[in-house]
Amino acid sequence: MDFLEKVAAAELPIGNVGPANLCFLAAVASTIGATRMLEIGTASGATSALLAAIAASTLAEQNLPPAGILLTTIDKKSRCLFDDSKPIGFMIADLAPTLAPHIAIHTEQDSYLARTVVQPGSLDLAFIDGNHQHPWPLIDVLNILPLMRPGAWLIFHDTDLPAIATQLGVPQRYGAQWLFESWPGHKLSSDNIGAVALPQDLRTLRAFLEAISMRPFEVSESGWNRYRKMLADSFSYAFQ
Repeated sequence: MDFLEKVAAAELPIGNVGPANLCFLAAVASTIGATRMLEIGTASGATSALLAAIAASTLAEQNLPPAGILLTTIDKKSRCLFDDSKPIGFMIADLAPTLAPHIAIHTEQDSYLARTVVQPGSLDLAFIDGNHQHPWPLIDVLNILPLMRPGAWLIFHDTDLPAIATQLGVPQRYGAQWLFESWPGHKLSSDNIGAVALPQDLRTLRAFLEAISMRPFEVSESGWNRYRKMLADSFSYAFQ
């Protein structure tokens, strides 16, 4: 609660995950006792700091100090999307300076990197808030699945992005919404954010994810062939 109050008092840049969604993240991560997490889409690093703080707090409840990398966070850019005068993850130093050594920031990369920097079956939770254009959220899920332990959770941000985009007069992106709303298992949601539980047997997700892959791509048509190859590769990795 002390950490959430500190975040709420900070001047979060426009485009950041807002206080209500931060509380949702904190509630899910703390309830499941997550201590090893992955984030796709770092931006300012406010959510990175929060997730690492939750992991450290969970360990402290067990009288354990933070050890190793608590959170791996990956962003396609090197400068913050909504403030390019600042580097990716710049808020971590302000919000969680003592936890910075336990947060691994990888810039100019996407979820494919997670395959090489995260141990398979080690993650309790993954937060997906990267490129929302289908099929990117699906690709992110496929690249992450083998890294999750059975019964772990995924959290999708911008699950209500199409409605918000309509209000703002910007292009609608359905990638996160399609995955969350059609998810076949247990799920929780709040304002524009949703969490889904992974089944004990990840193979049961294959038919559902293949159905999502058939939906119209939202990325540029010039790249469709490349994305089809990426999907094929990611399905092979996820269900090898």
